Amino acid sequence: MYPRTLKSLCYAVLRIAVALYVCAGVLLFFFQEKIIFHPEVLAADYKFPAGDERLLEIGGQKIDTLLFSAPHSRGTILYFHGNAGSLRGWDSAAEELSRRTGWNVLIFDYPGFGKSSGNIRSEKQLHEIAAFLFSIISDSHIVLYGRSIGTGLAVKLAQENRIAGLILESPYLSLKSVAANEFPWAPLFLLKYSLPSEEWLPKVEAPILILHGTQDEVIPYAQGEKLSRLNPHAKLVSIDHGHHNDLSDFAPFWPAIDGFLTSLP
Repeated sequence: MYPRTLKSLCYAVLRIAVALYVCAGVLLFFFQEKIIFHPEVLAADYKFPAGDERLLEIGGQKIDTLLFSAPHSRGTILYFHGNAGSLRGWDSAAEELSRRTGWNVLIFDYPGFGKSSGNIRSEKQLHEIAAFLFSIISDSHIVLYGRSIGTGLAVKLAQENRIAGLILESPYLSLKSVAANEFPWAPLFLLKYSLPSEEWLPKVEAPILILHGTQDEVIPYAQGEKLSRLNPHAKLVSIDHGHHNDLSDFAPFWPAIDGFLTSLP
């Protein structure tokens, strides 16, 4: 009797485990945008303290952009920000980048972020927006700057176009690799956003600067380190004791960026 009871209990536990796994898959598939992206919505009349704002029509959606212009600029940096907030917070990062480097910086909000309309629907949609913004920059020198989730968008655009340089702050091998690190139990084959930087980076022909904190609690430092070995044009600057959101507070950060931009032909 006891073996039969134990067997029934095992089957019951297995059925519960399968049911939970299926539920996790359903939640991941239908709500992954809410899991990955955390936008801040801004009122239509919100005024930015600095920068030239333009709402651009891209694929039937309004995408909000800010341009920080530098006198006697050598070119334009197209900046892809992280997965949370809006230009209300990211504008300071773009303004400081322009002020410190003497380059123009164009930054934008993803769909559903800030004053950008619509919602993020697919990875393809994000790449199309990135390609459009790249196409309207008239400068002959364009540097792509990706931060956190924005690094994948920057790498994809870099391997498809001729650019002056690529800067990646806290990058990942792929979005799936980050998810696997955080949620090893999740059915990641259902993830619609893969952003495989490890596949695209070897095809980038421009100089590459990678900045990564050794204590990054979101994207492991080892991922940035591995990326740097995938392309002979890549240089890794390790920020000792740096976390995910504080790299600019460390002494090596700005000299590395300034030195990289200065060295570009």
